[in-house]
Amino acid sequence: MKVTLQKTDYAHFMFSKQLSEDHPYRCRGVVANGVFLTKDGYFVIGEMNAHTSTPGRLQFVAGGVEQSDFQGDVVNMFASLLRESQEEAGIGLTDPNLVSRVTPKYMVQWQAIALVYLIELAIDSNQLKLHYRHFENELLRQKIIPEFASLVFVHANHVSAFLREDPRWKLDFLPKVLEDLTKELNFPNDD
Repeated sequence: MKVTLQKTDYAHFMFSKQLSEDHPYRCRGVVANGVFLTKDGYFVIGEMNAHTSTPGRLQFVAGGVEQSDFQGDVVNMFASLLRESQEEAGIGLTDPNLVSRVTPKYMVQWQAIALVYLIELAIDSNQLKLHYRHFENELLRQKIIPEFASLVFVHANHVSAFLREDPRWKLDFLPKVLEDLTKELNFPNDD
């Protein structure tokens, strides 16, 4: 995926939130999003912790551009995804014991521009729960509050039922991405 960016500052970004979508001075950030899929067919999303700006919201592992993501005039969004996956879920995307494949999937025009990657894990849901528990305990030992209050596991065969029945606040494009991935990966629909 290629996106052309123009550098601005945080004040402009905050100012532009007040502008209409078609205003010539409006800017949007770019965010890398990772959708985990376990070896046994579970999509894994995070429930944001109470200390975050969106407590309780269900969302993918995600993060915006940082200075370390720049390589000359190019922004490496995969570097952002690598960082956020490690920081939020303790998953090193280059670890073949944890991850079998990372594939760019979608570009979503939203409040920001969301680049969505499918992260196919080499471990099953039980192994991920154990891995995350160790990661979470290590953060707490360091007196760091995890960004996610919990991980939410949704079997790909039951995405429609989850979206219909789970009342929690969800990232705007999360339902569409999960539905599209379910179809694209040929998981039977639960309806």
